[in-house]
Amino acid sequence: MHSSQPREPIAAPGSARTATHLQSPPTPLTSCSSRIRAFSSDAGGGEADSGALQWHDSEEVAEKLFEAEPKLNPLNLRFTQLAEKVMALESFSGTQKECNEKKLEAIQMAWYELYKEENE
Repeated sequence: MHSSQPREPIAAPGSARTATHLQSPPTPLTSCSSRIRAFSSDAGGGEADSGALQWHDSEEVAEKLFEAEPKLNPLNLRFTQLAEKVMALESFSGTQKECNEKKLEAIQMAWYELYKEENE
C-alpha cells in the first residue's frame, strides 16, 4: 500500500537543493584524450617508444624469447626466471612493477605454443 504522506517534489535546476556536481557540464572527451596523450609523452611513452615491448605484448615477447632460446621449454621456468628473461630482452621496456602472474602466464603460454610447434 502507498503511504498517505505526499512526496516531496524534485528540486528544479538552479535551486538550493540541486547537487553541485549535476550543475557543471560534463568534461568533453577531447580534453581527456589530450591529457592522456600529454601524460604518455611525459612518462616516456608515445611515438618514440612505439617499437618497445611491454608486458601486455605477450605474443611478441614470446617470439623474441623463442628466437633467443628455441630449445628451452618455457613450462620448466619459474615465473621469477621468466620475468628475468623478459626484462633482459633488448627491445623490452616494461618494469618489474608492471609485471604480474597473469601477464607472465600469457607470455609463457604463447612461448610454449611456439616451442611445441617446433620441438614436438
